[in-house]
Amino acid sequence: MALLLYQTEINDLLFPDGDGDDCLPSVGDIALANPMYALRSAAVQLGSADGKYPVAVNTTLTFSAGINASPGAPYDVGQVPCVKSAIAIAVYTTKSGPEVVVFDADTDTADGVSFDLHLIGDDLVDTNDITLISVFYDERAVPLFSEIGALEIQDSPISGDWNRDEVLNTQDVIDFLDSYNAQTKRADVTNDGVVDSADAVEFTEDYTE
Repeated sequence: MALLLYQTEINDLLFPDGDGDDCLPSVGDIALANPMYALRSAAVQLGSADGKYPVAVNTTLTFSAGINASPGAPYDVGQVPCVKSAIAIAVYTTKSGPEVVVFDADTDTADGVSFDLHLIGDDLVDTNDITLISVFYDERAVPLFSEIGALEIQDSPISGDWNRDEVLNTQDVIDFLDSYNAQTKRADVTNDGVVDSADAVEFTEDYTE
């Protein structure tokens, strides 16, 4: 719900009159009607078939962003001449609350836009989701439109590997208990909407499997 409100506030800020920038008569409308469509599609394409990404310690995730300006050239920001630069933002939740990180920029969008997100495993122990936001600017650094996509972090191939470093050891137990005591969403291993002893039992079974 908070993300939806944030998305609405972004679009209200970027398009206060509902029409978008004069340079974007139709593309701006696309961005408003289907906010974040292109980034979400690009993210799913670059991930596995189910849209999940494998994330391990010190992984770099590369993805593309843009506007589906024509059927023949999806995500080609170069077709929108007023777009001169773009930045990307990652949002995810830790036990201390939401983290918002500006992690990349593209100052030449003529050939489209791509971003690299360096993912540090320790920062993502408590979450299964990363929200990616891309914001596009004109030559005066005025924001024109934004896109947003949600990525789901893939579980480790090793059962019980809580910190996703592909090594099963006592650090996984420490990290799980840390997430569990902080009542993080990820600690709801049983997916019943409650973090309780059943989740601890489920994790123990995964760890000793």
